[in-house]
Amino acid sequence: MTLSALLIILLLLPGFIFSLAYYNSDTVSLNISLTHKTIASLFITVLLHAIGLFFLVILQGKVIDFDSILLLVSGTQVQAFSISNHAILDTVRYCMCLYIAAYMGGFSLRWGIKKYNLDRFPIFRIDNPWYYLFKGFNWIDGMPDGVKIAATMEIAGSSYLYVGLLDNFFLDREGNIDRLVLVSASRRTLQNDKGIVEESDRFYPIDGHYFVLKYHEVKNLNIEYFNATKDKNQISIHYVSPKE
Repeated sequence: MTLSALLIILLLLPGFIFSLAYYNSDTVSLNISLTHKTIASLFITVLLHAIGLFFLVILQGKVIDFDSILLLVSGTQVQAFSISNHAILDTVRYCMCLYIAAYMGGFSLRWGIKKYNLDRFPIFRIDNPWYYLFKGFNWIDGMPDGVKIAATMEIAGSSYLYVGLLDNFFLDREGNIDRLVLVSASRRTLQNDKGIVEESDRFYPIDGHYFVLKYHEVKNLNIEYFNATKDKNQISIHYVSPKE
């Protein structure tokens, strides 16, 4: 790697460090393409450098040798050994301070959005769309207490309907659903469709504390939100819609 390429990477890092702290990138692969996140990262990089240079020039009276920086970035042959150790240390300190500020800024902004539930508004959404769908963020005034999942799957030539309360979910590296974790799960064959029997009689409980659905095996997925109220020792569930 040439010195100019390394310098360009170091100069572009602050915006991407900010984005990694701001967005939930644990389940999203780092794709260096012209996406909105990449453009936002480049904009943040320019903004952070502008603030950093303002601090150096105005508040500390430092003189920035832009000619030497442009020569290094462009790859033009310069006398690199003529750069003093003091200048190198100043550059390292500048970059480290900018990296720390970028991470703290992204983390603090994300914390504030989560703290005050600002991501209930689309403009502040910083997680995967599946997260907001399962959490019921279509509500402006409060969120539902839980989510009921109904999924159809085909096993050994027979179609089954699985029903349960969503406990957790996991995404793959592309940001798609990998698996759903249900509690109080039950199932029935689709042949046993609605009839004169009671709803509870048509489903067979699945033993175990957690039931894991692999999403790539799911044919159809239905999501239903509910609120739970406790009256003495009995819990009643009231299904709601995003418009309530």
